[in-house]
Amino acid sequence: MFHFRITNFVVILICCLGVMGQEEVGDECLTDEGLTGVCRDIRDCQSVLDNIEKGKYPTDMCGFIQSIIIVCCVPQKEVTPRIRAPISTESTTHKVANRVNNQPGDKANEN
Repeated sequence: MFHFRITNFVVILICCLGVMGQEEVGDECLTDEGLTGVCRDIRDCQSVLDNIEKGKYPTDMCGFIQSIIIVCCVPQKEVTPRIRAPISTESTTHKVANRVNNQPGDKANEN
């Protein structure tokens, strides 16, 4: 009888630890590399899908919802476009206008 109680206790403990360790969609998580992510459906995590295409399969799993894998998804870095100062076209426009208005042999056309 004593052995039966210990066996039941161990089974219940394992089940509870499994449920407690399983994170839900939207929970914050940590990857094996120590990066902070969010638990997401694997189909909604572009960084994991990109890694799968490269042959790297996810090990940072949060759990399952039925047969759907929930992974620790690290947001991709957003690329901020660099805004460049407008190029001044005033001087080139002026030179072109001078060349158009001048006749062959004028000093402006010698450049």
